[in-house]
Amino acid sequence: MSKEIRRNIWAKFFRQFNAANQYRRAEITVVDRNKKEQKTITLGDRPFLGMAIEKKGRLIDGIQMCAGNENPDRLTEPVVTMKDPERILLEKDDEGHDRAVTVTAKDGTMARIELGAYDEQLPTDLVRRVAYHMFMRRGGTEGNAQDDWYTAEKKVKETELDFVR
Repeated sequence: MSKEIRRNIWAKFFRQFNAANQYRRAEITVVDRNKKEQKTITLGDRPFLGMAIEKKGRLIDGIQMCAGNENPDRLTEPVVTMKDPERILLEKDDEGHDRAVTVTAKDGTMARIELGAYDEQLPTDLVRRVAYHMFMRRGGTEGNAQDDWYTAEKKVKETELDFVR
């Protein structure tokens, strides 16, 4: 089942979509406007965190598809950014779960994110990688593991919430 998302509710749609689909495995395919070149990006151990709208003033300039990143200063990484989005299509499986979202730009370029299964280990893995990154930034000095972990948990939770508020 496919459904086109009206432009006037994109922001609301993304909040709901992100809340329902964070930490699912994902693969993003980008097809150029001539339908000749295709690039597929598998997020692997990077969790899908959400989709976000880029604005230029009051106008929608782009749509970002974002994954988690271990850098504590920037926990999200826009994996694909679609400039000048024109159309968003949501696909659900037979049970009503989100399966894929396709964003089409005005020039005909398309990006499709296919969602895999939710992985309950991905949130903990992201916290672990962020805490380890903080540990390494301090020069690998022992004694602050618990503080690093709590700080990493807090940063990851704040980042998750940024996609659903």
